[in-house]
Amino acid sequence: MKSKLSIGELAKESGVSSSAIRYYESIGVLPEPERLSGKRRYIPDVVHQLKFIKTAQLVGFNNKEIAALVEGFSDQHPPSENWKRMAEWKRSELEEKKRQMDLMINILQKGLSCKCLTWSDCYDKIQESGTCS
Repeated sequence: MKSKLSIGELAKESGVSSSAIRYYESIGVLPEPERLSGKRRYIPDVVHQLKFIKTAQLVGFNNKEIAALVEGFSDQHPPSENWKRMAEWKRSELEEKKRQMDLMINILQKGLSCKCLTWSDCYDKIQESGTCS
């Protein structure tokens, strides 16, 4: 890899579009790059930063949360207590969403065998006995 990457090269290396890279810069998730003759030039470490951003998005962090995660990080410093606290919070949030989704799936599954004429009848039966039949 060259010492400095153009935005196109960075996009190719990281799998993140050029427009997304510019957006991440604009919201402070990525630092402003050096410019040579008006063109952005990135150090190779930015590839790893973009892969981290993609991973954080994959596990459910939004851009504001990602900005807080990357604040103050460098290759010389391990993840902070702040990062651990945010990861634990996100895991708890996702576990609650999973619980809610499991409940929704369960209600839908029970509803597939429902013979009620209205949703309110079905709801009442599920609330009373946990089943609708």
